[in-house]
Order: sequence, then C-alpha cells, then structure tokens
Amino acid sequence: MRKRSRRPRSTEVRNTGMQTKWNFYYWNETNVNHEGESLRACMERYGVGGWYSEEKDMVAALVFLSTDKTAANSWLLGIKHLNEKQEAAQMYEDDPRVYHLSLATSLGAHITSVLAGSVFEKL
Repeated sequence: MRKRSRRPRSTEVRNTGMQTKWNFYYWNETNVNHEGESLRACMERYGVGGWYSEEKDMVAALVFLSTDKTAANSWLLGIKHLNEKQEAAQMYEDDPRVYHLSLATSLGAHITSVLAGSVFEKL
C-alpha cells in the first residue's frame, strides 16, 4: 500500500479571468529597473505574475523587474477587487509619465496573453 504524500497545498493559482479581466494596465515607457531595462524588456526577460488575497479582497498584476520575481521588485500593472472592480493606484495616477494602457492595443493584448499563462500567488 502506498503512503499518501503530505506536501503542503500549492499557494499559487491560474485563474485566467482573475488574471486577464482588466479595464487598463498602468504603463510608463520611461520606467527602467536597476539595470536600465525597460518595462517591455523586463516583461520579456523576467515575466509577469501577481498575487491575490481573499482576506483583503484584492488581486494585483505585476511585471517583474528582476530574477527574484517579488512583488517588492515589480511594476504594478493593475489592482482590483475579486469581483473585478479595478481600483486606482494613486502613486501611478499622480505620476504624469504613467498612463492607462488599453487592452485593445497590441502591447495591451500581449500583456493580457502573458498574464493568462502566468501564476498568481495566494497571500
């Protein structure tokens, strides 16, 4: 008889609706990471992902800015409630270089596509 593994359950999820249903993404063509790489370069090199919290009723989509792939070292694409009502990130709203990128643009569609294949961590 085989013993059942007692591995902890995964704290990551793929839920394409939660990950891809956004009104817009925050974007800044001039933003760079510590190595001088643009957001586009970081997205291709380090990827995208995010987190969600049922307790806080929040979902966040991120572009990772380095190989550590942490929320602390990332660009916030958007934040919303679990019911998909997107909220404003005031620090981005107040920055004149940051704009709302439409999902209908080629870049917006590409971001949606890579978010669909990404993993969001449960907090």
